[in-house]
Amino acid sequence: RTQYNFGTELLGRYNNASEQDTAKRNNLLNRCIAHLETSVKIDTNAHQSYLNLASAYYQKKNYNKTIENALQNLRVNPAEAKAHSLLGNTYYRLNMFDKAIEHLTTAIKDNFYSDDTYIFLGGSYFGKGDFTNAITSFNKAIELKPNNINAYTNLGAAYGSIKDFDNALKTFKTSLSYEPGNAQTYYY
Repeated sequence: RTQYNFGTELLGRYNNASEQDTAKRNNLLNRCIAHLETSVKIDTNAHQSYLNLASAYYQKKNYNKTIENALQNLRVNPAEAKAHSLLGNTYYRLNMFDKAIEHLTTAIKDNFYSDDTYIFLGGSYFGKGDFTNAITSFNKAIELKPNNINAYTNLGAAYGSIKDFDNALKTFKTSLSYEPGNAQTYYY
């Protein structure tokens, strides 16, 4: 339990550390992982340790370890919606869109979601060429957070993909009204 508590504390410190202090953040993350790895060795049913370990590995972009630990969390605690969300984000990053959609929709059904959940879901549908569901997902992200530039930019790209250029242009203009210098919006 002590290893879990200390590992979790370090993960919190990592999340709150200044992004400019990369060395400090890496050190905190590595120490967090070490403590949480010890925790799951001591107690193979420590589902919160697995979840925090998956989150830490996600931060390090070690997606195989993220998946491994999130699945271990679900083995012990099948109802853990946060693990489904993390798996969905990870599978999205690996271009495994069907698995991403499966896990993200499970997280949403279990009422664990945010605007980012819908952006990852929309991106997964977009990656599969399912622009109708991508548009629905990006609109839901905007509904949850009306000034989400990433959602507007992705929504505009989805509209453009179905050749709905009027809505694409309108959406891109809205994105630029929130952040006039957004390079990604200009890219599309």
